[in-house]
Amino acid sequence: MRKVEFGKREVISVPYNGILPDGRFQLSEFLIQQGYPAPPFEFLTQWKIDGRGEYVGTLTKRLSKWYYKNHSIKLCDSTMERIGNIALQHTIPDTYYLEFRNQLWRAGDFGDPSSCFFPGKQFAHAPDNIFDNGGYGCCLFDDCGQGHSRCWVAPPNYDSDCLVIFNSYGSVGLAEFARLLAFYHHAHYKAGYVDSYDDSCLYVNSDTCFVIGAVDDLYDMPTVIDRPQTIKVTLDWDWNSQPGHVCYNCGSRIGENEGAYIDGEWYCGDCYFYCESCQEYCTGESFRTIDGDYVCEYCRDNNYTYCDKCRELVPNRDIADVSDTGESVCSACLSDHYHRCENCEEWFAELGEDGENCPDCQPEPDPDPELARDEFLRWLVSIGPEPIAIEGGGV
Repeated sequence: MRKVEFGKREVISVPYNGILPDGRFQLSEFLIQQGYPAPPFEFLTQWKIDGRGEYVGTLTKRLSKWYYKNHSIKLCDSTMERIGNIALQHTIPDTYYLEFRNQLWRAGDFGDPSSCFFPGKQFAHAPDNIFDNGGYGCCLFDDCGQGHSRCWVAPPNYDSDCLVIFNSYGSVGLAEFARLLAFYHHAHYKAGYVDSYDDSCLYVNSDTCFVIGAVDDLYDMPTVIDRPQTIKVTLDWDWNSQPGHVCYNCGSRIGENEGAYIDGEWYCGDCYFYCESCQEYCTGESFRTIDGDYVCEYCRDNNYTYCDKCRELVPNRDIADVSDTGESVCSACLSDHYHRCENCEEWFAELGEDGENCPDCQPEPDPDPELARDEFLRWLVSIGPEPIAIEGGGV
C-alpha cells in the first residue's frame, strides 16, 4: 500500500476502468433477463483487473470463468459482446479531490451530521480507536474546496497488508470509495462483512465494508458462510473504551473529568476559556488577557474602554470623563493626574482660582462692607415714605 500524507489535498483521476453505478445496474438487469444468476458485486465494479489470481482480466473473461465454474454455464459470444458494450459505455474517468486526515473534522463537514462518532454522541471515542490502530479518514471535496463525502480506512490488524473501508457518508457511496482507494493504492477491492469488533468502542454501519489489497490476499481471506463472495473481516485492534470525549475544535481526546461542554459540543482546555466579564465559557481564539483575566471579544468591545492617558484597556466602570479636556480616563490616572471639583464632583485637568472647585463652581467673593452699607441705605429709601435722618450723617 502507498504511504498516505495527512492534510495534503490531492487530485486523483480514475481512468477508463471503473464501471459507474448505472452501468453496474444495467449489467445486472441484462444478465438476470437472460436467465443467469446474479454475479458477485465486485465483478461489476471494474472493467479490468491486472495481476495474478483466480479472477483477473477483463470483465467478460472473469464473468465467463465464474459462470462456468460455479454454475456450469457457458456464456455465448453475443452475450459476451453485449456485456462488454454495456460496461465500456459506463467506464468514464472521474476526478476526485482527496485528503487523508488523522484528526477528527467538524460534524457535517462531509455530509455526516448524523454520525455517532462526533463529540457528545454515543461513540465519540471511536475516532481515537481508529487513529490509534493505524486508521484515518478519507475526505472528498468538490472543485471549489467544499467537502461532500468521507469514509473511514483502517487495517484489520497491524500485520495486515489490506485495508478495510467502512462508514461512508455524503454523495459518494462505500463502493465508489473502494474503487477510488483501490486505484490510489494500485490494489483491488472486494465486498466485506465486519464479523468481529468491540461494539462498545466502534460502530460499523450495517457491519458492511470493503477490503482493498492484492488479489491473492483478498481471495485468501475467509468468507461469510452464506455469502461466499463476501470477505469476513475481524478487526483485531487494541481497543480503548476509556470514557471521555473528543474536542469539537481540534479533535484531541478529552478525559472524563476534563474539558467543557459548550453549546452542545465538547472542547479541550486549549480550545475554550472562561470570560471573567460575562462569566461564561467561550470558544475560539477571539479573547484578550486583561490584568491576567481572559475576556471574550464581545465583552472586550462592549464592557471595556481604552484610557486616553495610559492607553490601557480597563472596565467601563473604572472610566470617567474629564470635563475640560473631553478625555476618558481610568481611575488610577484620575487620582494621579486630574482633580475633582468639590462642588459638582466632576473631574478636571485644571481647577479654578480657589484650587478646590472648577471654574464654573467658584464661590462668590465676600462683599465690601462700605458698599454693603450704601446698598442698605438705598434700599431703605426705596421703601420708606420719607427720608429718615440717621445720627452720624447720611439720610
